[in-house]
Amino acid sequence: MTATTTTRARTNAPAQFLRHWPLDVPRARLVLVHGFGEHSGRYGHVAAALNAAGVAVSACDLRGHGESGGTRVFIERFDDYLDDVDAVLAETRAKSSGEPLFLLGHSMGGQIAALHALRRKPDIAGLILSSPSMGFAVHVPAWKAAAGRFFSRFVPKLTLPSGLDRGLLSHDPEVQRDLDADPLAELGATARWYTECLAAQEATFVSAPDLSVPLLSLVSGTDEITDAAATRRFHEAAGSRDKTWIEYPGLYHEIFNEFEREKVLADLTDWLADQLTRQGE
Repeated sequence: MTATTTTRARTNAPAQFLRHWPLDVPRARLVLVHGFGEHSGRYGHVAAALNAAGVAVSACDLRGHGESGGTRVFIERFDDYLDDVDAVLAETRAKSSGEPLFLLGHSMGGQIAALHALRRKPDIAGLILSSPSMGFAVHVPAWKAAAGRFFSRFVPKLTLPSGLDRGLLSHDPEVQRDLDADPLAELGATARWYTECLAAQEATFVSAPDLSVPLLSLVSGTDEITDAAATRRFHEAAGSRDKTWIEYPGLYHEIFNEFEREKVLADLTDWLADQLTRQGE
């Protein structure tokens, strides 16, 4: 299914670029939240697999990312991202005939999706986390962390290199080539973004026992971008009675973009099908 796109002006927020992969009669709907420095256009193959399973998909480019407005990779507060997700959820519900609604986030998008589920408590049928950024795998020296806090306070929009090695995202060299050629892919991050992400990670762990919806954690077994052990701690602390953990040994951070992506996508759609059966669609 070809995606439909639109850009929506917003009051007191940057313009939001939205992408939908619709179905005439979906079994369920899913809102997808992309990660740091990327955009929703990288998830066409994920949406195609979900469409084939009867799931309509919607996503936005987060503020400061992709084709949405805003200073690149900048937020005043992490809740700005939660507001972005609220807007997509509202539009998705407006198109719905009451189908179950799921929330999926990858990397930073997983952090956003988890905190959104905890703070905003949307009416969703399940939460799916793909290599979520519950912690950073790379150790940040104390001096650099202190500098980040200083700049966040006094020069919040200062952009610094993220240090992201795109070669650690996927074993598929085509993925890195596509990113290198993508004018919408970012490598820098602002000082305020950095400190807000750290605060959000801490807040997510504090609130984890409050999570009540079914949880699926899809985790890279060789992730040098985010901390899989932190994701395990969150998963175990989550209050959800229905929790599924699937780890992929040897895969890098972007599990949907690895050579084994079909296996990962099958696990995702199988879990959704099981949830729909158990919840009576």
